[in-house]
Amino acid sequence: MENNNQTQENKRGKVSFTTVLLLLVLIVPLVFILLNKKNESLPTENNQQQTTTSISLLEQAKQVVASTPNYSAYLNLSLQYYNSGMFEECIAACNKALVFNAKGDAAYNNIGAAYGALENFEKEIEACEKAIEINPNNQLAKNNLLWAKEQLQLTKTDSLQVKKN
Repeated sequence: MENNNQTQENKRGKVSFTTVLLLLVLIVPLVFILLNKKNESLPTENNQQQTTTSISLLEQAKQVVASTPNYSAYLNLSLQYYNSGMFEECIAACNKALVFNAKGDAAYNNIGAAYGALENFEKEIEACEKAIEINPNNQLAKNNLLWAKEQLQLTKTDSLQVKKN
């Protein structure tokens, strides 16, 4: 009789273990899916926060330019415009920075990057070459120049393929 009771307890133990195992197999993936859905919404929240931060940084940069216009202030304003996706405004701010320092290689680099974002690779190349002419050690301008040349080549290759078809 004692043996029979132990067998029934073992069966109950196995059923409980099996039930728990089955629940874990079903619940763990569900939790994982729910956590991923929550994480997918986070970038949107982060993007909204980033946009708010960019706008406030842009407003701060505008205030600095208004109070103390100089090369650095306009260069920072150009960066804030770039980060806000306002590429034409970035170029205009760089041109104002160059009024204060015609040898501002960083301003030429920013002009190049903005033209690249606008997919005007010829003008990006010109601006980056000017930055490198002023400062041959400007690695960022060198990298941007290389990227612009690659993009221009890709654009030309795509145009030729379209014409052939």
